[in-house]
Parts: sequence; structure tokens; C-alpha cells
Amino acid sequence: DRRVSRGWRAVSARLASAAAVAALALVPYLQTLEFGPTYDDHHHVVDNAFLQDASNVALLFSAEYLSLEIPDQGRPVLLASLLADRALFGDSFAGAHAQSALWHVLVSLMVLWLAWRLGAPPAVAAGGAALFALHPACVEAVAGVSNREDPLAAFFVLVALWAASRLARGSWAWLALVFVAFALALGAKEVAVVAPALFVLLAAAVPAVRPSRARAAALAGVGAAAMTTWAAFQVALGVPSLSIGAGAGPLTPLSIGLGWSPLASATRLHDLGWQHAAPVLAHRVGRLAIGWPLSAEHDLDFVLSPGGLVIGGAVLLALVAAGLLLWREHRGLAVAAWWLLVASVPTLASPWLLNPVADRYLYLPAVGVCAGLGIALAAPRDPRWPRLLLLGLLAFFGARAIERASVWRDDVTLFDDAARNAPRSARAWQNLGAAHLSAGDTERAILALERALELDPARKSTHLNLGIAHLRRGDRGAGLRALESAIEAPTLAGERPLHDRAFDVYARQLERLGRRDTLRAAVARELARSPDSPPARAWQLRLE
Repeated sequence: DRRVSRGWRAVSARLASAAAVAALALVPYLQTLEFGPTYDDHHHVVDNAFLQDASNVALLFSAEYLSLEIPDQGRPVLLASLLADRALFGDSFAGAHAQSALWHVLVSLMVLWLAWRLGAPPAVAAGGAALFALHPACVEAVAGVSNREDPLAAFFVLVALWAASRLARGSWAWLALVFVAFALALGAKEVAVVAPALFVLLAAAVPAVRPSRARAAALAGVGAAAMTTWAAFQVALGVPSLSIGAGAGPLTPLSIGLGWSPLASATRLHDLGWQHAAPVLAHRVGRLAIGWPLSAEHDLDFVLSPGGLVIGGAVLLALVAAGLLLWREHRGLAVAAWWLLVASVPTLASPWLLNPVADRYLYLPAVGVCAGLGIALAAPRDPRWPRLLLLGLLAFFGARAIERASVWRDDVTLFDDAARNAPRSARAWQNLGAAHLSAGDTERAILALERALELDPARKSTHLNLGIAHLRRGDRGAGLRALESAIEAPTLAGERPLHDRAFDVYARQLERLGRRDTLRAAVARELARSPDSPPARAWQLRLE
């Protein structure tokens, strides 16, 4: 009877901890049920024709899928979840936001499991999981529907770790779940490639989950099979997630060096290189530690500065030292340091990414950081200040998460916040101008776009939007000059559709003004620059 009573109390404690964590995970995101699409949601979801028909889910399992060209094509698990939104909720974004919040709840519960697995009792484990559930650094990944890939990947990575840990002392049947979960994680987002390394970290920290040699070999084989399958799938697609069109990409230097057409004309989309990985890591540590600065855009002054390089190197060395020196006495903090390093690796290769300091890249690293830090703060009984610090962090992070989630209400609110937090970011001001333009506020759009051009005079999208804004205001002269600048601006990787749109808008304006000679000259210049330009060829035929 006593054993039954103790067992029931243990189960009750775990259920209470899980219920508390799930409730806290929902608190910041209930408001998002009233929000519409923002930022990348427009391109990746609203304007994505593939997602307009829920029956397209069948194409995910067909050979025809390989020949499509759609946003997030290399992430079929994300697309399946977005198709589920369409099937269940139609055009309503309330349901889409609800699904994203639900995945965050599930990840928070898996963080609770991770803290249990690291040896923490229910109340202590709940502290770490609550820290993750309320962490404001997670907001971008949850509040932006198109960013759901991060919660999806994190959830299936943790499920794979759970199954692998059960395999160590349980049935060989768990091996199948490891494969399925790891494959789903890779199909959600490429950051899941770190799952095997994270399991090695978990097995090193928790002797109970260390597999025998035979089971370790089986796990390695299953992991290799999942990775090989995923790699073959990506190659069959043309490697869309790692291509220059996705934001420069790792193939860019190779393609330029070898003259690999059509990638040889690729240009980096930002100023960060491999040498800035350590400052980017330091930037992340700050946001995870204090929940600041968080924004849809970030100024890169610190990351690009010599001081940032020095501080970044110091932070990297400090994390490695913490992982080594704290391993015996403070296992939770050591795991937090190593988890941050391992989980950050895929997104520290900044030349691969359009926005390498985006907040959403903090989501998977935050899992282990919050679990380990929460355990360290909640466990001590004497002195009490660590637990008081944890409660203070939970209150602060919760308030900050609610405030950050509210920023994702609409594009104007989001990018107004971004421009205030990153006043030297040309992209923040360009996005704010585009948001005002979409909302019909032409004057504010022009002010924001002109500020963006002061910061980056060569940005093609800014010139295009400024031209459209001037035309809407009735200033055709200024509009044509801005459109000409858009056409002449360098066309970076992935910007060909933007260039074609700028030329087509420019040509239509010349035709309306009756300036056919100028139009013919513009078409000739465009064809000389790009002989296969679809809009230029169309206008050439129209003028004949």
C-alpha cells in the first residue's frame, strides 16, 4: 500500500508539473488567436498556391512533388502542418496561430521530460520547463506561423532523444520510433541534424540512458539511414534549403570558383562571414540570458566590430570551460553550456543564412539552456536566492514574452518595433515602408523607404517600393526615377523575380505616358543585360 501510495504521489506530481508547464506555455500566445499573417507568412503561406488546396497533402508523397517549385519545399513536415491549417480552418489565421501555440506546448512538455531525465524531481524540472515555456526568445518561432518549422523540429528532435533513451533499457522496437522521429525532425527543418550529437551529450550526462555497444551501433545505423534519406531527398529537390536562393548558401563559394552555372553569378545577401560565428554566438547568449535585444531585425554593429570578435571568442571559450569544469558538480549548467554550443552549430554558419541573428534560431538552443539553468536554480534549498532568482526570471520572461508576442499583431506594428530596436538596419526600414505601403499609408511609407535608402542605397526592393509609393502619390517623375534605380541596382541571389517586377512596372508606366521610344530603349538594355528576361521579351513582342 505504501509503495502504491508513493507511486501515485509521484505520478500526481508529474501530472501537476506537466499541467502547470502547459498552461504557462499558452499564456503569451492566447492573444495571437486574433492576429493575421505577418512578415514571411505572406510569401510562405498566404501567397503560396500549393497551400491553398488541402488535398495537395497527397503530393507530398508523390514523385510529382520533386518537380514543384514552392516555398519551404525542402521542409515537407512544415508544409503538411500548414496544409492541416487549410483543411481545418480555411483562410482563418486564428487556427494557424493555435496550432503553432500547441506545438510550443508540446515542446515545453518535452523540455520537462528532458529535465526529469537529467535527474531533477518534478517541481525542479518544472522550473526549467517553465523557463523555456515563457522565454521571450521563443516568441518569433511561435508567433510567426511560417516559423513553425522551429517548434516542429525541436519537438521531433526531443521525441527522437526520448525514444533513444528508452532503447537503452527497453525493447528494440524503440529503434523504429527513433528513425521516424529523426526523419520528421529533418523534414521540418535542417537544424535537426544535431540530434545525434545531442543524444551523445544526454547519454554522457545520464548513465541510465547509455546504450550498450550493440544498441549504440544500431542507433548510429538508424541515424545514418535517416540522414542519408533526407540528403537524397534534398538532392532530388535541387537542395533548396541550402541554395543561394535561400540566402546565399554554402554552395555559393564553390559555384563561383568553379563557374557553376546558373549559380556562378550569386552574390552574398549580407555582410557576415564565417569569422563572425563567435560574435553571433555571443549575441545569442545575451538574448537567452536576459531576453534582450529581441526584434524581427537586428543591427549588426556588435557582430561586425573588432570588439564583438573579441567578446565572441571569450564567450565561446567560457562556454567550453563551463561545460568542462562544471560537469561533475553542476551537471545541469554543464549540459546547458554544451547544448547551446551543439544546437547552435547549424545556424552559426552565417554565410548560409539571410538573417543569421534572427530570434527564431534561439528556439532549439533554448531547450537545453532553460532545462539546465532551471534545474540549477530550482534545486538548491539553502541558500534560497537561486529559487528567488528563478521566480524573478519567470515573472520577467513571462511579461516580456507577452509584450513580444503582441508585436506580431500586424506588419506595421512588427516593423515599427524592428526599426526602433534596429535603427541602423536598412532591411527593418524597408520592411516598415513596405508595411505602410500595403496598409495604404503612402506618406509614412516614403519616409521609411527613404531612411532605408540612406542606410543602403543599393537595395533593389527599397527602390521598387519607393517607386510604387511615389506613383500612388501621383508623382510619376519621382516614381520613374526610383524604378530606374531598382532596375539598375545589383540583382542579388534570389532577387530575379523582384527585378522582373520592377522592370514590368517601369515599362507599364512608360507605356501609359506614351513614351514608346524610351520604352524600346529600356527593353533593348534589359535584353542586352539578360537575354532570357521574361518581362523584357514580352514587352519586345508587344512593341513589334
